[in-house]
Amino acid sequence: MVSVGRTGVVQIAAVVLLAVGAGAAIAAGSGAAPGDAVRVDEQLSATTTLPTATPISTPISAPIATAVPPAVSTVETARPSQAQVRVGIIGDEWTGGVAGIGGEGASSWVGIVEGGLREQGLTTAFTVETVPNGGYARGGSGGLTYQDLVTDAISPETQTVIVFGSRNDFGFSQDAIAEGARATFQQIRNLLPTVPLIVIGPVGLPTDDAREVANVNEILGIVAAEYEATFVDPATQGWFAGQPDLIGTDGESPSDAGHQFLAEAIANYVPV
Repeated sequence: MVSVGRTGVVQIAAVVLLAVGAGAAIAAGSGAAPGDAVRVDEQLSATTTLPTATPISTPISAPIATAVPPAVSTVETARPSQAQVRVGIIGDEWTGGVAGIGGEGASSWVGIVEGGLREQGLTTAFTVETVPNGGYARGGSGGLTYQDLVTDAISPETQTVIVFGSRNDFGFSQDAIAEGARATFQQIRNLLPTVPLIVIGPVGLPTDDAREVANVNEILGIVAAEYEATFVDPATQGWFAGQPDLIGTDGESPSDAGHQFLAEAIANYVPV
């Protein structure tokens, strides 16, 4: 399931406060007691075209991860219009965390980044929407893809958008991934034509087919450039390389230490 956006939480709180105030007023009157692209590693040519679609080695019916974490949404510390840093984030279990593995609640990379900004004295409004086992091409919980999360993750007041992943797209054709990415980025640009859009590809692990990792990151880099997004290729940058402690006991999701690593890497792309 997709989590409820924090703007909705703020609105619900406002209704409750109004109701309590009204009750107090009535009680007082009667005498009764009152009862919210540019690739980092290389400049992509504007004339670059998407490679001819060819199936890759892993079948499309690649197994879905067994650990199914819930979708998450962090709590806003201020109304979006009042916060100094307003970020919309879309991702999978590498963003939402996995119960018993790593990245739950404030230990997620999102929680760590937001907590660091608060320590600097900044007010934040992070809206996080995740779909466990989902991605651009693969439908995850409830059959949802990244495109389905856009309208809940961002608002007209969002200052930066981050889309992270997804390893769940391994095994899908180039065309399927590109189609899902274009649909996602186009929807973001329809709502926010000029805000920074940060696209982070999937992190490769030692057990992965290096060709699949490169395939997904290459496609996302090409499509991100079409939408004037900043593309980050974790594989090229060597994220998690030679650091087995960053992976949890399931062998495929970040541990708490992995989320700390991600927070330190991704915080560089959140303008303040």
